[in-house]
Amino acid sequence: MMKNILMTTHNDIPDARVEKESQSLRKNGYSVYLITPNIKREKARDAFDEVFIYKHGPKHNYFFRPAINDAIRFYSKIVKEKDIHAIHSHNLSTANIGYRVAKKHNLKFIYDDHETWFLWLKLRAKAGIGFRKIMRYYIAFRARWIERRIAKIADKIIVTNIKCIPYYEKLRISSNKIISVENIALQNEINEALRSKELIVDFFKNDERKKIVHVSHRSGYGKQKKKDDQLDRQFDRIVEAQEKLEDWVLVLFGNKNVELEKKGVVFIDFMPRINYLANIAQADVGLNPLAITEKTFISSQNRVFEFAKLGVRIISTKTPLLQHNFGDMLIWFNPDEPTEKIIDLLQNIDSFPTGKELQDYSKKFDWENEAQKIINIYSNFSK
Repeated sequence: MMKNILMTTHNDIPDARVEKESQSLRKNGYSVYLITPNIKREKARDAFDEVFIYKHGPKHNYFFRPAINDAIRFYSKIVKEKDIHAIHSHNLSTANIGYRVAKKHNLKFIYDDHETWFLWLKLRAKAGIGFRKIMRYYIAFRARWIERRIAKIADKIIVTNIKCIPYYEKLRISSNKIISVENIALQNEINEALRSKELIVDFFKNDERKKIVHVSHRSGYGKQKKKDDQLDRQFDRIVEAQEKLEDWVLVLFGNKNVELEKKGVVFIDFMPRINYLANIAQADVGLNPLAITEKTFISSQNRVFEFAKLGVRIISTKTPLLQHNFGDMLIWFNPDEPTEKIIDLLQNIDSFPTGKELQDYSKKFDWENEAQKIINIYSNFSK
């Protein structure tokens, strides 16, 4: 009977997708162990039977064989100690270790692709300056080779939405091997956030302006950092609009940016997940300002499901996936459109579906339905 699963990730924990997949598996009788480089909040351990820390180092190091030998030994030790039956790797770098260990110990192997890594790394390469551009292209095409190999070897591939399936079909991977699991917010977390009024910070209680919310990019300086900041999200037009509208303000959660603060943007420090959800629920608009690229057109943003289930209107770039999921329930605005358009949208915000209407519409999205797809993978392995 297949019961013991080893998940691997290159991301620090907490990671909402990794945690909720583990929780769903454990509710169905599986034991889930995790290898991660770091735990930022100890409560995140509760989502797993046991957590093991392994400092993987920079992600791209694990695209090259010399860096992964020690990791293979570490993974193999856990496999033997916990009598692991399957390895479930959550990104390309640890999948490059996971599939080798699975092959070595004759285990089932699942590749859970959150990012379509080649598209992301190619995008970074295009933005590279000088020698950095050459190195980034080298890493991107190395990742492409690894991605092809892993896709062929994996017993199952999990992607974040149906638009990612053709991406793997172009690699000559059968669609029967690929499962789409949307990154939908947990309803119990949404419910807890909505009733936790005591978690709301003073700014949302006292500032009378209408609020647009988003998450801040990491802080940094220099030409390369500025180019990298624009790779997948662009909110310059939103910043310009809120400067011109006295009754609107852009609120970013995360690291402060001095230049944006001078333009009137308000920053709120990172906070635990339920606190964060409780506060963004107080906003008038949630922002999803995707740059228009081949990657973002097949990516699924968990913040969109969070905004919708919290009952917050959404202004978003118009992508095929979001159109498929939400139709005209979202307010469409692409980053390359003029500032005057976003000003007009904000001034006439009440002409669009309300947050409550969007919240009611979002009831069709249920994590339990998505989780069942993962349960079915492991159930079929046991047959």
